[in-house]
Amino acid sequence: MSSSTYEAGVRRVDVPVGQIAVSDDPYGEATAEFYDLLATAMWDELGPSLPRLLSGLDPATGPILDLGAGTGAGTVHLNAAFPSAAIIAVEPSKAMRTALNARLSGDADLRRAVTVVPRAFEDAQLPHRLSGVLASAVIGHFDQDARHALWTSLAGRLAPGAPALIGVLPPTRPEPVPPTLYRSLPVGASVYEGWMEGEPLDDRRMLWTMTYRVLVDDDIVYERRALSMWHTCGPDDVADEAAMVGLAVERPDADHVVLRGRP
Repeated sequence: MSSSTYEAGVRRVDVPVGQIAVSDDPYGEATAEFYDLLATAMWDELGPSLPRLLSGLDPATGPILDLGAGTGAGTVHLNAAFPSAAIIAVEPSKAMRTALNARLSGDADLRRAVTVVPRAFEDAQLPHRLSGVLASAVIGHFDQDARHALWTSLAGRLAPGAPALIGVLPPTRPEPVPPTLYRSLPVGASVYEGWMEGEPLDDRRMLWTMTYRVLVDDDIVYERRALSMWHTCGPDDVADEAAMVGLAVERPDADHVVLRGRP
């Protein structure tokens, strides 16, 4: 059995992977506290691209599903791109919803547009018709059976020609990822750091360790860590699986697949 090494206080401990307890809500362990500061920079580029990537979306045909809305960073951009649309924000993590609700509290227009569904996708009651879908950095939470259920649901709900934007994250198959600093951000007198480390569990799943640190004068004054399991899934997987249930497939770039409802 392989093992994972992690810090416990100042000690480093080797623990067999099979004995690692992964929380039902890894975002609530630590990630939600740091998410907006360290993990939303991608929206600087992706947000303004939504009208292009979701071309053909007609809000008159139904609401937009924001799947795994998180803290609402993408929800804000959806609302800006399609201000007349109703948005259904599905987010199962209580910690992430806390930040989402805080974002809604300060924006009356967003509150009018967004309905928050505090459920996982499989437990959410959705309308029969959707004008579009945004699923950014969420598909790894779905195993193959759950993805099949998702594609089947979208095939039955997307209006004809309506787009579903599916974001994919590397790696497309499990591989070791050494501890990597993915963002460092000054905040007042502190510096916030986000670190990620990945370990294969089998031929499709990875265990990710996310470490968040607050430093003052290069000293770590606060540190939190979260473990989560991720089902690797590349653009080819999304395209092949979605085509099998009758969805049209487009490949606008290396990081996204656009699925469309057929007539």
